[in-house]
Amino acid sequence: MKVFFLYSVLLFLSCSQNKPQEDYDIVTVTEYENLYDIIGRLSKVHIKVTIEAPHHRNENNEAFVTTYYGLRQYEYKTDSEYTMRESFASSGESRIVRYNDKKKEELRLKNGDTITYTFDRYYDEDKIEYSRMKWKDSGEISVAGNYETYYFYDKNGNNIKRIETDLQTGESKQELITVLKQIRQDTVITRKIVNDALQSVEKEFVNGKKKIRKVEQILDNSVEFVDVYIESVENGIKVDVNKSISKYACVIDSVYSKGDIKIKSVKIDSSKDMEMITTSEYDSKGNIVKEIMKTKHKV
Repeated sequence: MKVFFLYSVLLFLSCSQNKPQEDYDIVTVTEYENLYDIIGRLSKVHIKVTIEAPHHRNENNEAFVTTYYGLRQYEYKTDSEYTMRESFASSGESRIVRYNDKKKEELRLKNGDTITYTFDRYYDEDKIEYSRMKWKDSGEISVAGNYETYYFYDKNGNNIKRIETDLQTGESKQELITVLKQIRQDTVITRKIVNDALQSVEKEFVNGKKKIRKVEQILDNSVEFVDVYIESVENGIKVDVNKSISKYACVIDSVYSKGDIKIKSVKIDSSKDMEMITTSEYDSKGNIVKEIMKTKHKV
């Protein structure tokens, strides 16, 4: 387990986040009680959310604390066709997600009224071929929207075209995508060109026990942000680290797994205005059981 603790320490030190809990403005703890059916599938999840604001005090000088509860329920037709329903009675918020082989449909509701709707259809496990997104004017979202997008692939599975249509105005925009690959020594370099403009440059290579993929996202001929993915395995623990760097923020997301089962994850989000650490723990089946999110505003 040495690598597990080593990565945790390095990640926390890298963003100077090693602070006691009272140094944060808001601490949110979400606990999940996972219940399984007789064949090991999730059937119910009892959710408890506790929010503490250490610097907000009442007349007795006690920190502000509020707790609310939610319930997530699963209904199965088959292992690949099922529905998840999630609700929080105190806020009136709920969510319905339907899975059907290569389709996913999600509705988010407020007091029974649908606020957002999304639908995704895949032709392969990680290759989307159609998506629909619709949302209405609400207290959270000030402008309504209704879009659909088609994705087209070549015989090698490369995304070569994308067409997005605003269903309210009828306006469409098309992206023609070209992917160019070359091998330079031990590095695979992939350039993605969209409508004749360079959009990204990806470099993939192996450094010792680490598999590294670096992606530079290009906007107006300059690097907008950089994503670095690092995959390694040591002492049976797989560590996947994604570091995203831009002129606005630094985000480091690391996931620790044994086999295909998640053990723990740590996400650090740091910008000039905010610092946030999110740690998550998982059960023996890889389903989340606890999440702690600590937030501090700098201004």
